[in-house]
Amino acid sequence: MKKSEIVKDMKAFTGSAFINRSEFARYLGVQPKHADKYLVGLEHIGRMYFIPDVAEALLKEAVVR
Repeated sequence: MKKSEIVKDMKAFTGSAFINRSEFARYLGVQPKHADKYLVGLEHIGRMYFIPDVAEALLKEAVVR
């Protein structure tokens, strides 16, 4: 997975450069409370998060086996 691929996919999913908590949870296929761990500490405008920041946070939690 590359950050650029995730960003492109999320932007296609939302149609925007920003994503909110519920959209992000739907994107991951999880309940919103399970998506929160990726959003903690990220800058946001209202309830919207900048997709490249979210993608970076997601990749920080990725496990390589």
